[in-house]
Amino acid sequence: MLSSTRADLALLFDRSDTRALESALVSVCSATWIAQDVLQTVHVDRDRRHDLQRILGCLHFIRTALLDKDAPFNAR
Repeated sequence: MLSSTRADLALLFDRSDTRALESALVSVCSATWIAQDVLQTVHVDRDRRHDLQRILGCLHFIRTALLDKDAPFNAR
C-alpha cells in the first residue's frame, strides 16, 4: 500500500492534474485507514506503535497539503 501511495504522490508531481490529485488523495486516505487499523492491534510493542503513530502523523500532513487550495498542484 505504501509503495502505491508513494507512486501516486510522485505522479502528482510529474503530472499535476485533477486525476493525479484525486488518485493521490485516495491513496493517502487508504494508507491512513490501514495504518489506523494496524495501530488498533499493536498494544505490546511500544516501538512499533510509536512508528505507526509517526506514519499516521505524516499521512495526515500529506493529506492536509493535498487539500490545500493554495498548493501549486491546485493552481489552475
